[in-house]
Amino acid sequence: MALPAVSEVFKGSIDESLKKLVQPPGIVPASILVLLNFAFIYPKLLAADVPAAQAFDALDDPWKGVVVSGLILVLGYVILNLNGSAMRLATGELIGDTGLGRLLTWMERRRIDRVLKRAEESGRLPTDSSRLPLPSDAAPTRLGNVFAGSNASMFKRYGFDMAALWAHLETIVASEDEALSTNLDDEYTGIQVLINMAVTALVIGAEAVVFTLVTRQGGLALLAIASLPIAYGLYRAAAARARGYTDLVEVAVDLYRSKLGESFGIEVSDSPDDDKPAWVSLRQFLLWDRRDDPPSEPTAALEVSTTTSENVAVKALPVRQAAAPEQIEDIGLARAVWQEDYGFIVSAKVAAECCKDDTDVQLVLSAGKYWSFDTAPTVEVGGRPLQATLLEGGSAGDSLLIRTTLRGSSSTDVLVPYRGRAIELAVTPKAGRRQGVKASFASPPRLGATTQLFDLERGGPGPTGKLPVAIAVRASWMSHEAIVMYLDDALLDPALVDGRWVAEGNMTSQAKVTVRFVSGLPKRIPETAS
Repeated sequence: MALPAVSEVFKGSIDESLKKLVQPPGIVPASILVLLNFAFIYPKLLAADVPAAQAFDALDDPWKGVVVSGLILVLGYVILNLNGSAMRLATGELIGDTGLGRLLTWMERRRIDRVLKRAEESGRLPTDSSRLPLPSDAAPTRLGNVFAGSNASMFKRYGFDMAALWAHLETIVASEDEALSTNLDDEYTGIQVLINMAVTALVIGAEAVVFTLVTRQGGLALLAIASLPIAYGLYRAAAARARGYTDLVEVAVDLYRSKLGESFGIEVSDSPDDDKPAWVSLRQFLLWDRRDDPPSEPTAALEVSTTTSENVAVKALPVRQAAAPEQIEDIGLARAVWQEDYGFIVSAKVAAECCKDDTDVQLVLSAGKYWSFDTAPTVEVGGRPLQATLLEGGSAGDSLLIRTTLRGSSSTDVLVPYRGRAIELAVTPKAGRRQGVKASFASPPRLGATTQLFDLERGGPGPTGKLPVAIAVRASWMSHEAIVMYLDDALLDPALVDGRWVAEGNMTSQAKVTVRFVSGLPKRIPETAS
């Protein structure tokens, strides 16, 4: 009774393998490649008495058909397996960090900038450029910028990142809407076929170049030259087809993001702006698994623990917290720092008959990972300044080592100033370096604020158009899982770099930056996740 089950398993495996062999992204370019080789390359090889060509020519017609069919299937399988690399090359992902990639990215930035400027002047955006990323987010290729533009559109509208969420959403669409799922597959297959055919054209051209150089015959020179515009035309057709595909992707996001939200424990409301923090938080969770939350109560005093020798007793005093922060508002920087003073009474524990001996005190203070110092602070011991020693603890936080001496059974007070509670925004122009951008607080800085507003104002000589700027935000109570940033009404895409959230955008003479701190993570992973 087990044999039929086994045969069904093998039958299913063979059926799936055969389906892969004849998929259009592989079989169509392979067929064209083989036919073009027989039309143009094979006669030249036969005339040059190449043994392989002569051996093939000597075969009977049925065997020739078998060989040709086998070549098509093998080449189709190879092309299908290389399709991912071909797509990454076509979108620029494969060459982004190379010299060629940087050159192409610069050219695409200039193209996007020209398109946007013409759109501002005419009041309309060309259909073939309907969705473009910011020049600062440009990919090296036109096809890459079609996908990047769609992703930027989704991120601006919902805070939805396709790199993190599309695989999950695609599974939901496949189970909920067969027609939409089929259309998505057909459109993406069309893109793959066009890209693979463009690669095929380049391969034929390369073969023609090699044959021309080896034989020093110019018969295939025209084919080598013609392959370049043909490949470029196919590539442009793929970019045009990609716009239709991204339209369907956005339809899928519009219709089924609530289903996706349910899978992750996110309740999707009628207001996309209210939902953005949750989607941005989910993105950080899926891409980088960031779960390092800040203290649950950012305004509460930290619990400082003390470690001493057995002959010393330590009593903590109430923490003094400044009501208002010290503010700095200047070119390129707006910062607010709250002063906190942690006080302790340190007493020597000695016998009654031994009250004149000196007692060496080593006091170590720690508040876990939430206490950090850029440099060792100057503390006060008995009203006198004393330089503490900073003990860097990495993920466990920093500690302070304080050494002093007590006379007999005396006691003294230790005052530790802490200036670690702060929020700051730094802004740096990316162009027009002679121009400075002044940063200031648009709303009064508040310790533990969930939303903070900043004003930016340009100054100095330089062009009067839009100025690309880099904005870096850091707050002692921020989460390292996610943050939401707006430059005027534009939703930015920040990345965590060296403890700061950094994003790029464009400003005019004045701009407002809105920062919203996210403090919640999705509670569960969807069952549809692979």
